[in-house]
Amino acid sequence: MNAATLETPRTLTNFFKLWAFFIPITSILLIPTVQGTLPSYLLAFSSLLLVLFVNQYKVQLEGYLSELIMIIFVFILLSLISQLLNSFFTIPAFDRITLVDPDNPSKVVFRTTFFTQSLYLLSGILTFVFVKRYFTLSWEKYIFLGINFFVIYGLFEFIYYLAFNDFGDFLTNREYDDHETINLGNQLMTIGSVTFQRINSLALEPSMFAFTLLPFWIYSIFTKRKKTSILLFIGLCLSTSTSALVGIAFYFTSALKKSNKLLIFYLIGFSILFILLNYEFVFQLLDKIVLQKFNQQTESGIMRSYYFENHLDYFFSLNFFSMIFGIGFGYVRSTDFFTTLLINNGFIGVIIFTVLFFVPIFKLKNTYKNFGLKLSLFVIYLIMMISVPEYSFLSIWLFLGIAYNQLNRQKREAVL
Repeated sequence: MNAATLETPRTLTNFFKLWAFFIPITSILLIPTVQGTLPSYLLAFSSLLLVLFVNQYKVQLEGYLSELIMIIFVFILLSLISQLLNSFFTIPAFDRITLVDPDNPSKVVFRTTFFTQSLYLLSGILTFVFVKRYFTLSWEKYIFLGINFFVIYGLFEFIYYLAFNDFGDFLTNREYDDHETINLGNQLMTIGSVTFQRINSLALEPSMFAFTLLPFWIYSIFTKRKKTSILLFIGLCLSTSTSALVGIAFYFTSALKKSNKLLIFYLIGFSILFILLNYEFVFQLLDKIVLQKFNQQTESGIMRSYYFENHLDYFFSLNFFSMIFGIGFGYVRSTDFFTTLLINNGFIGVIIFTVLFFVPIFKLKNTYKNFGLKLSLFVIYLIMMISVPEYSFLSIWLFLGIAYNQLNRQKREAVL
């Protein structure tokens, strides 16, 4: 009997209803002094125990465990190779790059962050395998309930600041020690005479909020949730994040190709009219969100360029074998995932991560809904590589799990 044809146990569905609510949230800890105690992480680890003891067919459990064990085995194997190489070859000093933990920079084999960051990755892997094996369409309702709350809370913060000139977030309790590549906290923007808070909701800062939100927004459009898609779009715009702008632009570029010419005409005409009527406001907004960053006139733009060049230069100073396998997972954190992954996991890491995303992008059929899922995956991949190196966000693994679940269904239907 094929595990994919079996009904998902009701206990797992009820468990996911709770889990889905917390997946977007990354700024609330159950234990404020312990970074790994996000509710979504603890639920991810709990999912393993639940799957082991829930009443289900043997073939379902075997399928889940075999995939989980295989992924963990590959990760451990590649990690052992990278650490063995660190023992045999001289690794350039870490003074040119940004370590996740700068303490004890002379240690090159099994740094502490290898273990702590691996736990974050494991929570993502557990999410991916759980969703891939057990996802059903009824789960979408709870996924969007969670993201709706996430955005509504952000809108509350935005309105609160406009009304009281103060920050309204009363739930966030997560803090980082000073870290060069993370610009945390509430951020303000002034356009003309109006100063407002950039929405970050229960993410740690606006670009992380936008990164989390983008795939949900795209997927909501292609699952025909009009009210949700409008709400999420407003949230993206009020984040004033370059990541949001890139994702929105990519969506409209892709979607308009599939739209009728009359709709394109109206959209372009409306956009031109709006720009002409609000020229000064639009120019100031674009200048602060886009132009200053690309011209390296903002601290964020300068920092991203600096770290990208430094980390890329460091990577090419490694020995040949370390360039292939990396120096160790969780060692380095740049401002982009591309150079972070290159140094930590080498060319093999970049290839595996890229293949993970592009297999469903290329293999899923081009139905309307699948097209939205593909766009969601590509936007996640694109934003991660250029600006948000957050592999530990469970929303990433949620969408990968949904995509591979649909790919499995597609394969099964082809056989029947």
